[in-house]
Amino acid sequence: LRNSNTSGPAHISFGYGKSSDLPVIGDWDGNGTDTPGIRRNNAFYLRNSNTSGPAHISFGYGKNTDQVVVGNW
Repeated sequence: LRNSNTSGPAHISFGYGKSSDLPVIGDWDGNGTDTPGIRRNNAFYLRNSNTSGPAHISFGYGKNTDQVVVGNW
């Protein structure tokens, strides 16, 4: 990840999930910072920091064939 909208090397680098997971990005805790999440089948695993580690929030939702849409509803 980069902390600016410019080209160059990453400022932050970390691993999260498996290569077959669908990545999602959002502000899961409402603090104004987007952080990573993944969908694996119909389960979501979300983190509230831009670091590797276990999910802070996990839940099942929908079907694994559903299209994922992230937003502030």
